[in-house]
Amino acid sequence: MLCKDCLHFKQWKKIEASMCEKTKQPVEANNRPCDSFVSKLHMTDEWGDSANGFKCCN
Repeated sequence: MLCKDCLHFKQWKKIEASMCEKTKQPVEANNRPCDSFVSKLHMTDEWGDSANGFKCCN
């Protein structure tokens, strides 16, 4: 799965602020596949739940 297809990127617009957990490199959503990534920002969703450390590309 490309990360641009992941719910994380659809929910959060700051795609430059994500990092792949496998490679420990920043994720380019347009061209870099990544099975597991986390946000580098401390974000919360509309319910106030933390999105930091959330994995959705599994």
